[in-house]
Amino acid sequence: RGEPGGEPRVEALGAQTAQTAQTGELLPRQARRNQGYTRAEEAKEQQSELEREAERSRARQQAELRSRQREEEAKELQAREASFWAAMPPEEATRMRGMLRAVAVYQQKLQQNERLLTDLHQQIEAKEKACRSLRRRTQQAAQDSAAAREAEARARQEQERWLRKCAQYESS
Repeated sequence: RGEPGGEPRVEALGAQTAQTAQTGELLPRQARRNQGYTRAEEAKEQQSELEREAERSRARQQAELRSRQREEEAKELQAREASFWAAMPPEEATRMRGMLRAVAVYQQKLQQNERLLTDLHQQIEAKEKACRSLRRRTQQAAQDSAAAREAEARARQEQERWLRKCAQYESS
């Protein structure tokens, strides 16, 4: 089974490489040296990894901060809305809610109409493209037909010329 002690070392190196690939950790110091890394390159790689980790940490903190700010703004908006409706007389609040529902319905209808217009514009564009294609094909067919008539007329003239020549040849 190979050299004594050779196989476990290969297995250990394979396991170590697999672990490094799975975890994304830096190569162990000895492995880096075996791959030609210098101490300066090793230090630079470690510094780069630290900088990347710090940047990821800053990004997470900023995301958390933005999330908290959005939550606070949402709570503030809810509080303002609640105080707005509370300050309004019930009849007026009912009328206002009715108007808000009407505005929402109109906005939905507007969006439907805009989608419909977009679809119609696309259909018109497709029909115009088909029309242009048919027009080109019609023009090409007309040109082909005229060329065919001219070729037919030339062929008739040529036939008549040959018939006259045949008649002259037979009469001579």
